Amino acid sequence: MNFTSRILKKYALKTFQHLLTAKSEKPEEQVQLFRSNFELFALHILTANKQENLKDVKVLFKELFHCMRVTSETNSELFANPAKLQTCVQLMNHCL
Repeated sequence: MNFTSRILKKYALKTFQHLLTAKSEKPEEQVQLFRSNFELFALHILTANKQENLKDVKVLFKELFHCMRVTSETNSELFANPAKLQTCVQLMNHCL
C-alpha cells in the first residue's frame, strides 16, 4: 500500500509540473497556480521530514524545483525579488 501511494504521489507531482507548462501561455495564471500550491509542497516536505522519510523529502524537493524552473522559464517575476526565495531557503535549512 505504501509503495503504491508513493508512486501515485510521484506521478501527481509530475502532473502538476505539466499543468504549469500548459499554463505557460498565461504567465500570471501560471505564477498564481504555483504560489497557491507552494504551501502544500512545504507542508508535505515538513511532514515527511518530521517522519524522517528522506526518500519523500528528496522527491518533493526535486519536483518543487522542477516546478520552480518551469514557472521561471516563462515568468521572471517569480524570482525577481530575493525575499520571495527566503521561504524556500528557510524550508531547506529546516530539513538539513
